[in-house]
Amino acid sequence: MSSNSWHTNELGQIAEIIDCPHSTPKWIDSGYLVIGTPNVRNGRLILDKARYTDEKNFNERISRGKPDFEDLILTREAPMGEVCIVPENLECCLGQRVVLVKPNRKMVFPQFLLYSLQSRFVQNQINAHEGAGSTVSNLRIPVIHSLKIPLPEMATQKRIAGILSALDEKIELNRQTNATLEAIAQAIFKEWFVHEEVTSDWELVALPEIIALNPRRYLKKDELAPYLDMANVPTEGHRAIEWREREFSSGTRFANGDTLLARITPCLENGKTAFVDFLDNEEIGWGSTEFIVLKPKPPLPPAYGYYLARSKELRKHATLNMVGSSGRQRVPTSSFDNFLIPLPPIELAEKFGIFAEDLMNMIRTNDNQSRTLAQIRDTLLPKLMRGEVVV
Repeated sequence: MSSNSWHTNELGQIAEIIDCPHSTPKWIDSGYLVIGTPNVRNGRLILDKARYTDEKNFNERISRGKPDFEDLILTREAPMGEVCIVPENLECCLGQRVVLVKPNRKMVFPQFLLYSLQSRFVQNQINAHEGAGSTVSNLRIPVIHSLKIPLPEMATQKRIAGILSALDEKIELNRQTNATLEAIAQAIFKEWFVHEEVTSDWELVALPEIIALNPRRYLKKDELAPYLDMANVPTEGHRAIEWREREFSSGTRFANGDTLLARITPCLENGKTAFVDFLDNEEIGWGSTEFIVLKPKPPLPPAYGYYLARSKELRKHATLNMVGSSGRQRVPTSSFDNFLIPLPPIELAEKFGIFAEDLMNMIRTNDNQSRTLAQIRDTLLPKLMRGEVVV
């Protein structure tokens, strides 16, 4: 169907817009789920760091409207314009700086509206209001009402949503599979190398005896090399999110098989850690000066350094040994001189290396596939939303 048969409506004409309560919920450890801006990213609802409130606060926060299945949640600031769809059987309320979008299902298919709001056409309208607000950019309710949404007939909306959601479902399946593989590898590492009954007879050695810290890597000034910044270091899993070519100035240098551990608060506490597997053979990359590089000494396998860096024991030691002023505390590399590790038998270490390498290769394959699928989705999205691709 060509774009000639499409028409444009304002969002407020095809959906009910309900603003969030402008108050902070009472936070408790468990209870009723509160959806805020940290939970809405890249078209997905992310509940890894969910927060909760009590029944009284929940009822107050849903008095204007309760999020239902296939409603949308749109962020108003920090950042603006992120959107997700409410899954089935999820009871939740709105936190701050988000709005609830209840589609008129006679006019717009909810999944189509989800992708429309992520399209360049609508995001450009949202970004035009960058800078609105006294301190941070804020997407005002009248602006949300007036967002222009291109609409084809309902059958075409469903077909477009079906194409894009199929790609997203495969990406999400890969993500879940990788999370499971990561959990398996961490559990095996703990069972083989950390469990007290297993390691009680092993010799205790200081970490630098078996793992090189910040090993020497060489890059020339202004040499173009892969660059990884702290923002693209994952809080879970071993794969870096994105990296790019950049001329070397000064920073931490690393090679494939190295593990990068964030040394600064709050990155360390948040879990930012990566295993370097995205470079070409013999290539050297670089990144933030706030990385500590771990490289296991043979015969320990490279993966040993990564899973040790993910272990609760190492992270607790690192956190307790941070120094510096509040808000800018760092882990000194020397603090690992008194971190003792049970020295594993060579045969066991080599066995773990083979096992871990297989799992990490599977994770890398799934992740690379997801990156390709995301590129296809992002290429298709504007074309589908402009009616340039026949569906």
